[in-house]
Amino acid sequence: MNPVHIVISTRAHPSRGQTLRLLRPLFGLPDVKIEVVTHNAGMRASLIAQGHDLFPIHLSGIPRDIGITGMVETRDWVTNNLGTVGEWITLVDDNISHVERVDPDHYGELGDVDGNLDVGDSTGDENGVGWREIYGYRADPAQLIVHIRELIELCEDSKTILGGFGYLDNPFFRGKKIKRGSYVKGKMYVHKPDGVPYRLSPELLIMSDFAKTLDVLTRYGSVVVNDWVRPVHERWQEGGIGSLAARMPYRLTSVSWMAEHWEGLVRITRGESGEDDWMRISKRPGRSLDSWRAEWGRQHPDQPMFNL
Repeated sequence: MNPVHIVISTRAHPSRGQTLRLLRPLFGLPDVKIEVVTHNAGMRASLIAQGHDLFPIHLSGIPRDIGITGMVETRDWVTNNLGTVGEWITLVDDNISHVERVDPDHYGELGDVDGNLDVGDSTGDENGVGWREIYGYRADPAQLIVHIRELIELCEDSKTILGGFGYLDNPFFRGKKIKRGSYVKGKMYVHKPDGVPYRLSPELLIMSDFAKTLDVLTRYGSVVVNDWVRPVHERWQEGGIGSLAARMPYRLTSVSWMAEHWEGLVRITRGESGEDDWMRISKRPGRSLDSWRAEWGRQHPDQPMFNL
């Protein structure tokens, strides 16, 4: 069994580092390989001063003041320098406080992983307290490794190279355990590099995780998202790549490029900012997506297409 290979990306801001603390109990285990990537020697010194010195720290050389586009550059650097074609890697942001999952009494009750969780009379009061308790069971680091392996296995079974976990706080929208046509959020995801660059265009200034989702749907016909496991983190936290307002011009440029490049696969929608800065995936794995993929391949013969 190959070790689970995890890479944590960080800018070494003192208010972050939650993921490094969360995964400390996994240090030294033979079936887990954890590495850290930051931009420069100063950031590495800061990490060590903060006590984050257990795991190997790599320097990407990405400029310290790169700002909003830094995450796109970092994911691309990790894929090219720490990933290996054909081998799975798990990329994780640095501010995950804990991981929630469906509680053990319900997690394994379905024979069909595509089924919906039936909690019966356990939904609690009108505020969904019981429902949230079922979905909010806290997973320890060892259980997280089990779920990463489970996700990789599901990806292999689906013959795809990208998988992720739930990201919506409201469990009402995470009733179905496995989705194969949904957005793979870059907060924590598994990826098996196949030689195609992670960053597909210089115009992708942000939202490279959404673009990679569309790229893999186009070339492989599916992704895998386990909505019963969710990494929990503070949004718009200090030390990240910027506020929603700061990201907006970059989001609009990236959304425009994706909507044009994958015309028919996505449609632009209004995001939480009130601007048309988000997208929804219009096709689902199966006949609808396969028909679109075949037509897209004919229209873009210069683009890499696998498994058609």
